[in-house]
Amino acid sequence: MIRLDVRHDPCVRRQCEESAITLVSLGDEVGATAVMGIAAALVELTANSE
Repeated sequence: MIRLDVRHDPCVRRQCEESAITLVSLGDEVGATAVMGIAAALVELTANSE
């Protein structure tokens, strides 16, 4: 967790606010990502399901 105190008026009392943030990497390394997917399977059944 990173807490940033950014305000222009130091006399204002603190207010807590939740919001989304974006982390930006300044390096040139590409991270590995997982690829999620569903594979279709071919299933052959006999008349008696044997």
